[in-house]
Amino acid sequence: MEHNILQITPKQWGSPASKLTELLLTGHPQTNGQRRVNMDTDSLRRIFMWIDLNVPYYGTSETAYPEMPGCRRLYPPELDKTLAEVAARRCAACHQGGRVPRPFWTRLQNPQRNGFLLAPLAIEDGGTGKCGQAVFKGTADPDYQAILRTFDPILDLLQKRPRMDMPGARPADVDRSCLGSLQ
Repeated sequence: MEHNILQITPKQWGSPASKLTELLLTGHPQTNGQRRVNMDTDSLRRIFMWIDLNVPYYGTSETAYPEMPGCRRLYPPELDKTLAEVAARRCAACHQGGRVPRPFWTRLQNPQRNGFLLAPLAIEDGGTGKCGQAVFKGTADPDYQAILRTFDPILDLLQKRPRMDMPGARPADVDRSCLGSLQ
């Protein structure tokens, strides 16, 4: 997945090449040339750092998913509900209220590598043993499979419409008329 970060020519990506940078530095002028935006140096630097931290990963500010939060956040719609149901039945004895500890990120492309599937899975079946004892004796466990199946709609979607950091990605058609001369 690192094919999109091989562009290392100075100032060809990130804030130096960003149209947002140009827009902010020129003050997003009105048709009469009057500035609409005046930002202090610290605020500008924060935005430029955000651009520099995000754009190298994606390689572009375009998106295949303009309808998603942040234009990039894909998430299995049934995951939280399914995980909560399974946790209430099978994890409440060890986890208060059945709340399973989770990081803020979720692996989409290899969902079986998420901690919430590895920790309760038997070590001999590839689990980490972090739950102390196996909750799922194997990957054929119905609850393990129920959690894993919540990823199917997202995986199907990614096959049909890859994200911009994936091979075969195509940006969505979006209205760019607001960019004016910056296009």
